[in-house]
Amino acid sequence: MLKALRPEVFSRPKREAINIYIGVENHNVMIVFESNELSKVRAALNSFMYLIHSINETLAKLKSSSHGS
Repeated sequence: MLKALRPEVFSRPKREAINIYIGVENHNVMIVFESNELSKVRAALNSFMYLIHSINETLAKLKSSSHGS
């Protein structure tokens, strides 16, 4: 589980936190996005999706360059 260890993590939230869990089936991977503000969860998810997209593009380029040689 990935979680930022900031001071607010140790204090009780004023309202219920928004949690989004992403698990990878058959693997011991769990990613958690947690915040009291929807905009922060949305920003974290957007960054995560961009990272996945970038990795996918890089892997596709590597695959095509390895077939071309």
